[in-house]
Order: sequence, then C-alpha cells, then structure tokens
Amino acid sequence: MANIRNISPRKLSFLNEIMGDEESFTMENRLFNIGCAVTLVILFVFICINVATGFWMSFWLCAIVFVCEVLFYYYARFKKQYQRFIVANAIISYIIITANYFINSGITGPTMFLFFLTFILLIAATPAKMHFYWLAAHILLGCALIILDIGKPGLIKNIYTSRQQRYVDTLLTAIVSIVFIYVVTKYLRNYYIREKQKAEASKTRLQAFFESSNTCYMLLNTSQQVMYFNKAAAQFVLGEYKVTLEEGFNIEPFIKTDYIEGFKTAFQNALQGRSYTEEKLLYYKNSGQVCLQFSFAPVLNTDGNITGVSFACEDITRQREGAEKIKHQNNTLLNIAFLQSHELRQPVSSILGLLNLIKDDSGNKDEYLGYLQDAVDELDAKLQRVVTESGLPL
Repeated sequence: MANIRNISPRKLSFLNEIMGDEESFTMENRLFNIGCAVTLVILFVFICINVATGFWMSFWLCAIVFVCEVLFYYYARFKKQYQRFIVANAIISYIIITANYFINSGITGPTMFLFFLTFILLIAATPAKMHFYWLAAHILLGCALIILDIGKPGLIKNIYTSRQQRYVDTLLTAIVSIVFIYVVTKYLRNYYIREKQKAEASKTRLQAFFESSNTCYMLLNTSQQVMYFNKAAAQFVLGEYKVTLEEGFNIEPFIKTDYIEGFKTAFQNALQGRSYTEEKLLYYKNSGQVCLQFSFAPVLNTDGNITGVSFACEDITRQREGAEKIKHQNNTLLNIAFLQSHELRQPVSSILGLLNLIKDDSGNKDEYLGYLQDAVDELDAKLQRVVTESGLPL
C-alpha cells in the first residue's frame, strides 16, 4: 500500500484487480473490496488455527463468515453492488461476533479484538451519515455482552484447557487485528496523500491562471469575508484604498457606496445559487471614471452545498470605448450612405439636366451656365459635408 507513484506497474495492476480501478469504483467501494479480501485471508488463518487447536465451533463460525465474505466481495467487486452489501456485512459481523463471544470464553477470549476490525472497516467504507449508527451499535452491543457475561456467567463457554492456549489465541487475534488496521489505515493515508497532491496541483494551476489575469478575483465566504484574492485584487485595493488586502477582511469597505446595494443584492442571489453579471460605470480617485464588469457565482463544496461566492471585477473601459467607437463609425457610414444615395443625387441630376439643355438650346447658354454653377456649388457643399461626417481633413 505504498504511495501510488512508487508502486510498480505489476503491483498496481494486482491491487487494481483486488480493489477495482479508481475510475470505475469509489474510494469507499475500493476500501470495502480490499477489506473483504484481507478479511478472507484473516478468516483462512483463523480456520487453520481452529483446526489445529480443535476449536470446532469457532471453526464453523469462521467457515460461515468466510462464505459470506466471498459473496460480499464478489458482488461488491464484480457486480458493483457495494451499497447493498455493506449493511449486510455489518449485520452478519454482529451476529458472528456475538456468537463467538458466547462460545469462545467471553471477555477472557479474543472476541473484543474483532470489534475493532469491523468498526474500522465500517467507518472507513461507509458515508459519514452512517458512522453514528455503527458507533452506537458497537458500544451498545459490547456493553450488552459484558453485562451478560457478568450477570449470567453460565451462558459463556470456556473452551480453553490451559492458560497457554488462551494466550496463543488472544495473541494471534491481536496480531491479525493489528495487521488489518494497518492495511486499512495505510490505504486511507495513501488515498489522502494522493488527493492532497491532486488538490495542490489543481490549486497551483488555478493560482497561476488567476495571478496572470488582470481581472480582480476574490473568494468570499457567506459573511462576505475574503477567503482568497489574486494579485490584481490586492494591487487595486492598495492603489485605491491604500490598504494591504488580507484574508479575513470584509469586502464591503472596498465597494463604492453608489454600488453597495447592488453588490449586496447580487451577493445574496449568488448564495441562493444564481450567478449574476452586470456592468457599472463608477468613479475612482486614482483611476477616474471606469466601466467595470462585476460577476458573482456560487461556490459549492464536495457535498453540493453553497459555502461562499466567487466575485470577479474586470475593467472593461477600453472595450466599452472600442464598442462606442465602432458604433459611432457605423452611424457615420449610414449617414454617408444616406447622403450619397439621396442628397448628392439631386445636384448631380440638376447638372445632367442642364448639360442636356445647353446641348439642345445653345442660345440661352449663359443663363444655363449660371444654373450649372449653382448646381456645382450645391454639389461641392454636400461633398464637404460627406467629408466632415467621415472625420477626414478637408
């Protein structure tokens, strides 16, 4: 059960055959599988010990449990029906432990060690919401057995014929229990280390992304306290408010008063699970008037519960100015197109008509030339207007 990076491919393949691969099985399912596998090995050892010592009642109990564990392991590992059989496993374990307590010398026997085995497996391989029930069941069953042992000692069968026999049985059970606990604990520890490494790698990638961005990012808890911020956010707060931003600060003092109500509303909407984005034109002492885009999004934990709000603030002043410039250019082009298609057409038509009159009636040439000059002047004025609309120098 060494760290996954230090496991040889052959050994890793063997472990995956026993537990199931990480892509197809949950951590709890894999732990239950390996717990069943280890339990089968332990039961086999107990069966051999019982045969060697002549403890036949214990032998049959171990044999029954062995068969049950084979079925549990088969359905959990190969049929992926882990959820259905974890409770069945617990019930069978309680029944067998209780029976073993009565037929294997009660408190003077090794049965109490078996409580640790089942408890460790159940706590490690089941959801947290079930842990209270396993804890209560183990405590109540253990107390009940000891009370019966004290009050009704005749119910307990002492199978040991010598002190040496009892010591050997107890010692072997203790050793097996320790090995089992070691295997489960080692697996959980390595799983925790792997998940921690994944989380740290993911955190590093996210920090690299956020720190390289000019957008201000903050992670706020449900009380509007800053839990994380990037470099851009720290620089903005320092530049505008002369304050070094730190985790735990309340965000409200760094929100403009003319936007505080909008911020609170958007923040509460995010806590209700609704993402929100809006643009706001605000004035800052050092930056002047800027157009900011505020984004709010709920932050969920692994259980799907909202634990905070992701808050982003981006300066989109240049984009806004660029958009306004493009809009102005489009309007200019439309005005020019209108002038070309309507107002310029009138003097051009007049000029063409006068030219035809000059050709047909040269006697009034001077009069027509006067009209032609007026039409040309009108055309020139309209052309100057087109140039003015375009913004080009005359």
